[in-house]
Amino acid sequence: MKLVNLPDEITKKYNCSKIPSSVFETSFAENNLKQVFKTKSLESFGFSKYKLGFRAAGALLAYVWEMQKENMPKFDRIEAYELSEYMILDASTRKNLELVETLREKNKYGSLLWAIDRTKTNMGARLLKNWICQPLKDVNDILSRQNSVTELVSNEQVRYELGDALEKIYDIQRLATRMSNGSASPKDFVGLKISLSMLPQILDVTENLNYDMFASIREYREEISDYVNLIENTIVDNPPIHLKEGGIIKESVNGELDYFRDLLTGGEQWLKNFEETEKERSGIKSLKIGYNKVFGYYIEISNSYLNQIPEGYIRKQTLTGAERFITDELKSMRMMFYLQNSNQQNLNIRCSLILENIQKNLFQK
Repeated sequence: MKLVNLPDEITKKYNCSKIPSSVFETSFAENNLKQVFKTKSLESFGFSKYKLGFRAAGALLAYVWEMQKENMPKFDRIEAYELSEYMILDASTRKNLELVETLREKNKYGSLLWAIDRTKTNMGARLLKNWICQPLKDVNDILSRQNSVTELVSNEQVRYELGDALEKIYDIQRLATRMSNGSASPKDFVGLKISLSMLPQILDVTENLNYDMFASIREYREEISDYVNLIENTIVDNPPIHLKEGGIIKESVNGELDYFRDLLTGGEQWLKNFEETEKERSGIKSLKIGYNKVFGYYIEISNSYLNQIPEGYIRKQTLTGAERFITDELKSMRMMFYLQNSNQQNLNIRCSLILENIQKNLFQK
């Protein structure tokens, strides 16, 4: 296995990982990319025209697989990055022009980006930065962008309504990345739902513009609505951050999930009812049900009420100011309580499968 040694100037400045030079071979890249895109030929992607680019993509893919293993992200396309479409600005030029940061303080404040950045979303901020650093060369593309900006500047109502709608949108690009590689949290799904639900409003606000900047997504309006309904009907409005905390999926979404949930809540309700029954039977209002890892569930009664202990109570532990007891009925329910942990695991598994199903529906196209 041959490894290429990088210059010290690079390794000292950047965190670098070495990979075998074999992953840059054309055959290796071609075979791997065919598997990723599930195709017999890469010609429709422009393989013959961009062989060097595909070799680099194959090496990058090998590195991602090595780092991610089971969490390998899904890819649905590969596109050529044409530098000929943009004016080439080297690092020195961008620095001297203070496009995105000032020359001395290295701050955004005072740069061109600072002066014109009025974006409402993180996606828009990244896009504007890319536009500044990579000016267009094609006159038609430049005019198209200018016409869109001019129309929004002259139409104040549309501009404000569009800005208000964009402010409610989360970072869909980042959300989509986390969902595609399986690292999304339940709150990410709600964030995506809120964001997608704003798109119809954005399309309505801009539908009468002469230069329609959202033309490419109008055909997906109904599909976007389906995605919103899918998440709305499945996930609660305010889910926890982590799956293991539970309470993520709405009732009636999945019969098996409802069954395990009922088992858990049924056990908790039984304990509450049992405690109330024993309080009434014994006349001890301070009686309480507790739990520890040694005895499991128990009945605790303070010393001042020991003369009121009902028949059938079995002493298990003596404390400084109280006694702990169990009963045959409480012992008989021990297995159900033991199964609660496994039921919680089943709940988590079912929730995971339901979230995976949502992800498949969102990214199947």
